[in-house]
Amino acid sequence: HKGVEFEDNRLTFEVWPEWKPKMPGGQVPVLELDDGTMLHQTQAILRYVAATNGYYSTDPNEACQIDICVEVALELLETIYHPHLNPDEEAK
Repeated sequence: HKGVEFEDNRLTFEVWPEWKPKMPGGQVPVLELDDGTMLHQTQAILRYVAATNGYYSTDPNEACQIDICVEVALELLETIYHPHLNPDEEAK
């Protein structure tokens, strides 16, 4: 949308054991910045990208309202999808 160029590297299960020790917290996703800094945790990455591209408020009150909306949406998604991930068919 903003025309920001980026490289989308997706790791396969076959190469993941090699890359895992290099990832912060041994997890993905990771956003590696031009200076080599590696950001992790999905929501932190999303907020960083929004803030650096003019999509996140600089007003603390408005930013908090944005965060509240995001967190409520994430809680709703977890509530909806969590039962489907349960291996216990009776619990589903």
